[in-house]
Amino acid sequence: MKEKLILLSKENGFISKIIGKSVEAQYSNKDFYYLWMCELQKWFREEHNIHIVIIPTIETYWTFKVGRLSNFKDQPPFKEVNGSDYNTFEEALEEGLVQSFKLINNDKSNKKSTI
Repeated sequence: MKEKLILLSKENGFISKIIGKSVEAQYSNKDFYYLWMCELQKWFREEHNIHIVIIPTIETYWTFKVGRLSNFKDQPPFKEVNGSDYNTFEEALEEGLVQSFKLINNDKSNKKSTI
């Protein structure tokens, strides 16, 4: 999943200001990757108004919701993307980030089809 997320981030113009390319380096560890994911989550909030919320479900499992808070008329504030449970907070965040890229890519496709 890490490689897929890094590739999606490059394709969509995300450039880490804190971790940089360290997340791809051989010496990279899970702490670099986690900080990089947090920075990516912030980028979604600030650049695309996409909010990713990680929620504990039943004991020791996590899920996520993704939404745009300023778009209440067109959709509820948060939409559950898949309803799956993940073993760790980080796994739920990873999947939430991947689903957020799908949202911005859908936006790009919709803009192209209206031109």
